[in-house]
Amino acid sequence: MNSAQAKRLSIIEFLEAQNIRPEKIIRDEHWYKSPYREEKTASFTVNSRKNTWMDFGTGEGGNLLDLVIRMFKENDISKVLRKIEALSFSFRQQLNFNKLGEDHMNFSEPGNTLLNFKIKELNNPALLDYLASRRVDGTIARRYCREVYYQLNGKNYFAIAFKNDSGGYELRNKYFKNCIAPKDFTLIKSNQRLLSIFEGFFDFLSYQQLLKGIEYRKFMADKIQLKFLETITAHSDFLILNSVIHLEKATEIIKQYPKLHLLFDNDKTGKFCVATIEKLQIPFEDLSVSYEGFKDLNEFLVNDDQKQDQSLNRSCGIRL
Repeated sequence: MNSAQAKRLSIIEFLEAQNIRPEKIIRDEHWYKSPYREEKTASFTVNSRKNTWMDFGTGEGGNLLDLVIRMFKENDISKVLRKIEALSFSFRQQLNFNKLGEDHMNFSEPGNTLLNFKIKELNNPALLDYLASRRVDGTIARRYCREVYYQLNGKNYFAIAFKNDSGGYELRNKYFKNCIAPKDFTLIKSNQRLLSIFEGFFDFLSYQQLLKGIEYRKFMADKIQLKFLETITAHSDFLILNSVIHLEKATEIIKQYPKLHLLFDNDKTGKFCVATIEKLQIPFEDLSVSYEGFKDLNEFLVNDDQKQDQSLNRSCGIRL
């Protein structure tokens, strides 16, 4: 990786992967509390169109390279570039490619080494095991996901791939989150009047998993969970943001629906998304309150399945 390549990487994606989320978004400006100093009011901004940052508390600013230098207090450019390259997987390095067909792609960005990019039907046992660990059936995942294989810097990788509306992919396996640019949201339409909105595709897959065998889940549910399970439905269009930075871009699509179900994470960013959509003055239900106490819908699903397993084990027990 050289300096020019590092400067092109998304600052917003880098911060998000470090669990640094914006306090507010105003058009192209994403406002954060400074990632390298203590402050109570957000005075650090990233312009998503220019891909530059500015800290109004110190008067500093620049590109991603400048930010990493500031955050890690390292002035040796070669060491900074190695730092960025080492972090490239963990902050979803944006890998550009030329599309040669649905089943084979080659990486073409000069200076990078992604080779032999292939997309296949989702059948890899390791990926299916990872899905199972998050309580998502392979049959459900295959409806919406593929598996990818590629080589990067002489090493082989594979991951679950979820396609977005611009032809890019969100990549996941047990060890990393990644993406293939361009980044975008995913809209799954079936001409419904209801739109259900998720932050990430694992929450969407979790939703589909909850719908499978839902009558048994209702039978086992408490009052709060029962109300939630009676609300979710397959008769909906689905919007998966793939990153909350796409919420503003998706606003015109959201406005086309007379009713919304919101299934964001139970954190500050999720609450910010709910508040943003509330300003659109469209009737909505914030379903995240139904899985309050859990980080997100997938964590709720995992916990619910574990409770069902325990209940089944007790019912099958034999007293001596």
